[in-house]
Amino acid sequence: METKKQLKKCPHCNKGVLRNRAKRPLILKATLFWLPIKRYECSYCYKKSYIYGSVFEHIDKADDNNFDDEVPKKMGTEILKEVKAKLNGEAKN
Repeated sequence: METKKQLKKCPHCNKGVLRNRAKRPLILKATLFWLPIKRYECSYCYKKSYIYGSVFEHIDKADDNNFDDEVPKKMGTEILKEVKAKLNGEAKN
């Protein structure tokens, strides 16, 4: 089963992704330096969130909720063909 990496979504707005690292406060660095806690900034709402571990999620490509980049293009071309066929059918009548 194939998986792909995807950046985690913002827990505040659920629209943006956590891409940019933000500086951690000095007290956090000094006391919890041994934990993999990282601070990220949302690309949409610019709020900061703490992430334990990696910012990447591994998602199955076969999952119905997550489309590949090609799927919407294929769907769009199929819909376009259907519309053209209907227009050609109406023009003949």
